[in-house]
Amino acid sequence: MSKAEISSSETRYVARVTEAKGGDGEAVAVGSFAKFLHEIVGDDARAAAQYARLLALFTEKHEPGLRAAQQQQNQQNGQQNGQQNGGGGGAKSDAAAALHPHLAGLCLYLASFAQFRSERQKDYDGAEDLYQRVLALDAKHPLALGNYAVLLHTVRKRYDDADRYYGAATEAHPRHASVWVKYGNFKKHVRRDYPGAEECYRRALAANATHPDALGNYAVLLHGSLQRYDDAEDLYRRAVEADPEHVNNLGNYALFLADVRAKPDEAESFYKRAIALDPAHANSLYNYAVMLDATRRDFARAEKFYRQAIAANPNHAFSHYNLAVLLEEAKKDFDGAEKHFELAIKANPRDALALGDAATFFKNVRKNYDRAEALFKASIDIDPTCASVLYNYGNLLKHVRRDDKAAEAMYLQAVEEDAQHVDAMGNLANLYAETGRDEEAGKLYKKACALVPGHEENRKNYAAWKKKKRRR
Repeated sequence: MSKAEISSSETRYVARVTEAKGGDGEAVAVGSFAKFLHEIVGDDARAAAQYARLLALFTEKHEPGLRAAQQQQNQQNGQQNGQQNGGGGGAKSDAAAALHPHLAGLCLYLASFAQFRSERQKDYDGAEDLYQRVLALDAKHPLALGNYAVLLHTVRKRYDDADRYYGAATEAHPRHASVWVKYGNFKKHVRRDYPGAEECYRRALAANATHPDALGNYAVLLHGSLQRYDDAEDLYRRAVEADPEHVNNLGNYALFLADVRAKPDEAESFYKRAIALDPAHANSLYNYAVMLDATRRDFARAEKFYRQAIAANPNHAFSHYNLAVLLEEAKKDFDGAEKHFELAIKANPRDALALGDAATFFKNVRKNYDRAEALFKASIDIDPTCASVLYNYGNLLKHVRRDDKAAEAMYLQAVEEDAQHVDAMGNLANLYAETGRDEEAGKLYKKACALVPGHEENRKNYAAWKKKKRRR
């Protein structure tokens, strides 16, 4: 909408609120105006004031009578109460609507206020209270059921309750594509139920074949989790055709083109489209930077986009981590690297790879061995299967702590996790050679050199070991 159209629309909304003042429709007019201010004007402060006015009108003027009328109706229907718990039951929507001529509008705008409270104000208790009050009046309200499930899923981490509400929402509204998409995301990210997630996305597309979120999220599932790349690309293309300005879909298709199809030129065009539409879209900025860094080797532009991603989201852990690695390896800016390693760990203290690489930085560059060891231990506690971290910690134990036994355990674990890790294999062979375990050393040297014949250090150490053994 143009500025003139928005201004004209706002005038009409204000007129409706004025005309409805004092009547049964006042709360609905106010709620409609609040939703317009939030979604179209983008004025959250004024939207919040109007939503607060809606809630006051509903609480004082409508809710007591609605609850009493519904309780009476439920008793007549042989029900003990009209409270919905997300698992079915409660009054039917058409029966509830008969209680008040504006009930549908009240529920819609109260549910919209709940979403506003959750997403914009971060008032999760207030949002949950509103969702429950809406569902007490209309147990099958799609926006309330679906968005309450999202709150329980993403904020409260009450996954069983979330599952129940998602199920109730899809049962009550089997043709509501957005609800199926949200349920699919829950099944994918929380339950790790990829077949279940795929079925949800299929149901969403059966309801709406051009739903951009359904197409995009289904494509990401096939791309990242199921590795069905041709099907994924078909869905990405359909998603971009359905909505050429959907930033997430543009960015995810770019990632697919870069990582799977190895088409950096095409990927770059989609990244540029996504960033032009939303210059503060941290994930697109980050993924574009990764491509510039790893594929183009354009470190100057990569650094620029990592920094833009961080400006858009100061807690974007991956951007801090990758920028730290770039600053350390490509620019030798060790102060900058240390800063961003620490920020990456602060943003995500459970990223085992970032912890491990930061540990190696503190060991090799800063010679801060206590800090390095603490980070190595934290990384291994989270993920004891990362061979490179195990190997680097083994080096610290061997060469700094002089603890051969502990170093041997790390090298052994590294080789167990990655049977091709010839660096760990070679260092373990060195340790065996130094401690007189010639048979074990010889087997490991031979194996490491057979795996990577061009590994100069292993070849040199193997030759020296054989020469020394002949002298004996």
